Amino acid sequence: MDYSRTIDETNPLMKKRNKQCLKWNQKLFKWPLIVIWFIVLLLCAVCVLYIFTQNNIESESSNVLKNKHSLHILSHATTNDDFLKKCAPIVKCDQNAKYRSINGSCNNLKTPTWGAATTPFLRLLNANFSDGYYDIRVQTNGSALPYPRVLDVNIFLNREIYKVDENNVLLMPFGQLLAHDISGLPNDLIIDENGNAIDCCLTENKIKNYTQCQIALENLPDDPVYSVHNKTCSPIFRSLTSRNYSCPLYPTEFINDNSHFIDASEVYGSNESYALHLRAMEGGRLKFSIGDNGQMFCPFLANQDKASSGNKKTHIKYDTGDPTNGNQNFGITAMQTLFLRFHNYIAFKLSSLNPFWSDEIIYQESRRIVIATIQRISYEDFLPIIIGEDFQEIYGLNEANIYDPTVNPSTSIEFSSAGSRILHAIIPVEFNFMNKDYKIENSIKITDWMVKADLIPLGDNFNKLLKGFIETPGRMLQPSYNFYISNYMLTLPNNPQYKGRDLLAVDIARGRDVGLQPYNQVRHFCGYPLAKDFEDLADLIHIKDVIKLKKNYYSVNDIDLMVGILLEKHSGGAIVGPTARCLIADGFYRYKAGDRFFYDVKGQPGSFTDDQLKLIKYITLGHVICATTNVDNVQEDIFKTVDHNLFPTIKMKCDEEFNLNFKAWEEVNYRTEL
Repeated sequence: MDYSRTIDETNPLMKKRNKQCLKWNQKLFKWPLIVIWFIVLLLCAVCVLYIFTQNNIESESSNVLKNKHSLHILSHATTNDDFLKKCAPIVKCDQNAKYRSINGSCNNLKTPTWGAATTPFLRLLNANFSDGYYDIRVQTNGSALPYPRVLDVNIFLNREIYKVDENNVLLMPFGQLLAHDISGLPNDLIIDENGNAIDCCLTENKIKNYTQCQIALENLPDDPVYSVHNKTCSPIFRSLTSRNYSCPLYPTEFINDNSHFIDASEVYGSNESYALHLRAMEGGRLKFSIGDNGQMFCPFLANQDKASSGNKKTHIKYDTGDPTNGNQNFGITAMQTLFLRFHNYIAFKLSSLNPFWSDEIIYQESRRIVIATIQRISYEDFLPIIIGEDFQEIYGLNEANIYDPTVNPSTSIEFSSAGSRILHAIIPVEFNFMNKDYKIENSIKITDWMVKADLIPLGDNFNKLLKGFIETPGRMLQPSYNFYISNYMLTLPNNPQYKGRDLLAVDIARGRDVGLQPYNQVRHFCGYPLAKDFEDLADLIHIKDVIKLKKNYYSVNDIDLMVGILLEKHSGGAIVGPTARCLIADGFYRYKAGDRFFYDVKGQPGSFTDDQLKLIKYITLGHVICATTNVDNVQEDIFKTVDHNLFPTIKMKCDEEFNLNFKAWEEVNYRTEL
């Protein structure tokens, strides 16, 4: 048949056939044609259904995920899938595995790398770099952003509010424990020929223009603290990115060293080899050291600090699941010790109930209970204080068994580098050591004992420190950090305090380092009006602070996210403002809805039985403290301040009301003993 002919639009595309032939064709082909057309239509329907299903399990960056709640936010970033397409390894999963992996992989069976360690942070909004790839953003007029230290001095420093908070100091170290659980952002260090990190502030290194030194903290000559010591700069490095992992992402992305889940990685580590290193390989226990007082602590490390040599004093360091932060301050070291003890306490209980269990089973079951305990405390005791009980309820965070495999559980860079850091504002100046008579025996400035945990294992100090956390009112969250961490944070051992850094300046700089969008864009993303000028910010920020912002930034679209959220008025029932609350709620929704092993999920190989779940829901941080320390009384609302000397009857006695019975884990051994 000749198909080369040309027809115009007035002619039919196919000629009519002769009637006799048509009758014959109808008889011969009527049913086969119907069958063929039916098969074609069925195949098309299957294809459409497959495409629709595939699209619905894609990540949020494809903009097809259903918005299940009016308060929930969907990522607008267009780059979240790039890692999966270009760099993600192929991971084989056992869908019947009872226990979560150490590194977080295979939690999501469709996308096994979601939430795993050494994968990129999620972005809610696209990165903002001046070159589109890595360089620090500039202001809208092309000029450099104001120095982070200058912003702290001009807007935040010396405006401390001295009021007793209803929450106690314990809220702070537990918050740090969580922050280090779901986020680890290593520095991109430059090492010299002697194996030491270079000083980005030295003139010789400034001349070399190292990109890793782009966020070194510059100080003005009239700085109210540092100028007295002629300190013009504080060295900090930029963070490791995908380019360090030979992963060609554009723009470069930042890699989470820890797993993204709330899975006690700060206790157990985030990779299999390190997790094995922390295990005693006997009785399901973790390794530990015994102090002079006979108490259990994280294993003492041999001194590895090159700066502590000769006749300089050396300091105790602990081997923890979080080697980067585990020794940072007394608070986080205390939490590491507390949960190491709790793991070994549970392991002893389980091995007594089931003496035939192997080391592996006891370890995994104990780990599973510790993780569930931290999750329960996080959502039922900690989070309502931060974002407000009512908001948490209407956001859907109190609902049980909400696992959804389409939810990406990864930590957002906006939450990690801004939303969670706002809680640095509750860090107090001092930690109190309180004796058995509930009297303060000693107080230490936090900044004087950074990366020096020498006092903790001495005498009864650990118990006194925990009692001090429980009994001491915390610092109210306010638009400033305390004076000492704003000037003397992370002073290296054996150095004068002015060699320390400004933690708020570091937090502002870190937001620029990772390419966060300005405050105005993020608040709009969270559902608030996009400000056209500075005065439009007055709906969420006090007008006095708006005036300060106007004096320090060129445009309303230049304000750093960290600066904006710290200045916001607190939302009702919360201790943070609306934008921070939005970012925090989103993160905790992901950690719950996107975690197949979350403690209250039903129908999974690793789900708890009803009886086991009943005990998990009963365990509070008070139980953990009572089981692992010599503290004798704790309040039911463990993060609330209750003065024992004034209200002793409100407290509950550890030996009477905080007993734990793990009988729900008991198994009958049907094996014949040889």
